Amino acid sequence: MVCRRCLTLYPSVIAVAVVAHSIGIGPGLSTGLLVTMTLIPFLIDWMGEHAGRFDYSPFRQVAVSLIAGVGGGIALGVHVDHPFDPTVTIPIALCAGVALLSAMNARRGRSDDGADSTQWSTRFDQDEIDRELRLRSMLESSIGSDDHESL
Repeated sequence: MVCRRCLTLYPSVIAVAVVAHSIGIGPGLSTGLLVTMTLIPFLIDWMGEHAGRFDYSPFRQVAVSLIAGVGGGIALGVHVDHPFDPTVTIPIALCAGVALLSAMNARRGRSDDGADSTQWSTRFDQDEIDRELRLRSMLESSIGSDDHESL
């Protein structure tokens, strides 16, 4: 099973990388700032969810992943011609490092203020169960209506 974040982020990174490379976006301060600015909403959402400060929101998760996909794609596009250029490598590495640290902190089961971060996981699991039940119900009603049409 693939999470919404990954399902949105990686294809958008690839698509933007192809475009960025084909139009010749190169390294530089403005490119680095653009990459950084597109990663910030993703990182805030990631840290907030893992710390238990934000409720799980599929819409927000997809939206910030698409925005981050732009920055990641630009960085990847630049990387093709200018491997490990610091103007794009540093923002990506910092984002990954902060995300890793916040995820590791959440794995310990507690956020900085002592709040139980397992509540996020419980809400996420329940949302997924509810979503699956709704999908099964829709599928069953669709199959049921097809049976009536064939009679």
